Amino acid sequence: MRYRGISDISVTSKYKLLNLANIAMMGIRNGPCDMYMDLKRYPWLWHLLKVNRLITKLTEGRSGNYRKAISMVVHAITKEVIDLLEGIFYRQDRLVLHEDMVPPEILRAMGLSPWMPEVLGILLPMLEPNAMEEYIDAAENEGVPSDICSLPKAVIGITQKGCLPPAKAVVTSNLPCDGGMSSYLYVEKKTNAPTFRLDIPFNFKDERAETYFAGELRSMIAWLEKHTPGRIDWDRLKQMCEERNRMMEYEMELWEMIAHRPAPLASEAVYLSHLWFFNVCSGRKSAT
Repeated sequence: MRYRGISDISVTSKYKLLNLANIAMMGIRNGPCDMYMDLKRYPWLWHLLKVNRLITKLTEGRSGNYRKAISMVVHAITKEVIDLLEGIFYRQDRLVLHEDMVPPEILRAMGLSPWMPEVLGILLPMLEPNAMEEYIDAAENEGVPSDICSLPKAVIGITQKGCLPPAKAVVTSNLPCDGGMSSYLYVEKKTNAPTFRLDIPFNFKDERAETYFAGELRSMIAWLEKHTPGRIDWDRLKQMCEERNRMMEYEMELWEMIAHRPAPLASEAVYLSHLWFFNVCSGRKSAT
């Protein structure tokens, strides 16, 4: 284990304090009474308050730029999570639940607030390893087979316990697996929210499949305009797609760079930045 000097400790302390400040500001903006009610309604919020534990865990044995990169990424994710949560707190009239295989760019280009239910099953166990156990147990007690992937079971359990935020609409697809598809049948039934299912062709690189899927996306946009206050802004969508492509270029350069030995960047920072920004917040300059 490398020695942690004052500079290393000061780096992590700085980002931990920034995280606490951002969380405190979220509570102030929401108001103490509303924040209390939200914590009561969404008990998984308590786990998100433990974000600094993740910095402590991932920076153990790291120093210098490795340590700084990890702290910066966790801090950036914290800010983006707060932004998503404020969609739940303040913009429920524009809140749309979307499956993890449905990118959020179109929703954002329509002025809607996306929320990915799977994000809790991915993020919370990093902060608290047993965070999803009660929801997985709830799903299995509801009759979900124990051999189904834990991620859709977490979504079903969160829905079953009434811990899923109310939404104007739900957008899902036929990906990635039978368990994932079936979980949104339960979400649709339990929430009574109008639901759109994208039909993604198996051979999606085929020209005919691309044409078909483009039609599916157009149908989804028309459906969302019917069931939500959102309206598509094509210029904004173009900008977001260009930003996502730019992110892809940077990411390819990054993966090539870390193929060298010794790698110039810690794997935790690379993995977390890809997991969150590429999949949850893509198309935004802050994510790039």
